[in-house]
Amino acid sequence: MFGTTTDFLLGRDQSGVVDYSRAPSNNKVSVTLAANTEATTTVPNDSNTYKVVFSIEPGSTVWVAIGATAAVPAGATFAVTNSMLNPTVLWLEKNKVIHAITADSSADVGIEYYAQS
Repeated sequence: MFGTTTDFLLGRDQSGVVDYSRAPSNNKVSVTLAANTEATTTVPNDSNTYKVVFSIEPGSTVWVAIGATAAVPAGATFAVTNSMLNPTVLWLEKNKVIHAITADSSADVGIEYYAQS
């Protein structure tokens, strides 16, 4: 399903200072989430550990859980949850299942996998 792995390396400017740019990954997936409908994807099952970079449609609320059902919070009090709101970058081992859900009418989500070197 996936192409050759892309290492997660940050770019540098002319002075050698990290500028936080990165090469596009060869391994990407995307989904348009429908309201209250969970979608899942699995981290590649190979010898790598991955930095997983999320791109979430601006203004969208997406809840993500790893290896558990993602849940939109309910109620006006804090409760224990497995879900994270709009994560940016996670470090995940092979074969972990990523679950995502939104209460919005829809939300576009992109995921890029980078091999951790």
